[in-house]
Amino acid sequence: MKIIEAEKKSYELVYEDVHRSGYSFPCDEEGNVLWKKVLSPEAIQESLAYCKAHPEKWTGRNGKVVTLISHERYGICPYCGHKINFCGSGYMGAFECACGRWYNRFGQELNPPEDWEESLEEDEF
Repeated sequence: MKIIEAEKKSYELVYEDVHRSGYSFPCDEEGNVLWKKVLSPEAIQESLAYCKAHPEKWTGRNGKVVTLISHERYGICPYCGHKINFCGSGYMGAFECACGRWYNRFGQELNPPEDWEESLEEDEF
């Protein structure tokens, strides 16, 4: 399996107070809010309007665009071509492909969890 590691950029429009709390909104590189990425556009519009109406509250970042960089690690299943995301915990460190095959983080194929043996019981020692 081919393992691919990629860097992914996203942006947030940030309003931050002296306590480093505040608001952040998903946006593009120029600071335009990405309304399709928010669950409740009406609430976000109200929060953004509040931030803009009270610039005195924001000290560190007053409507600044912040770049977020995340790392993505995935593999391409050699059987079906499906992308398997290796970020996150998976199931006990294993990840299932859409075709039903299981892989570890290194792209090695594993038996399905139902075939895994239970840990040794005390009386087996």
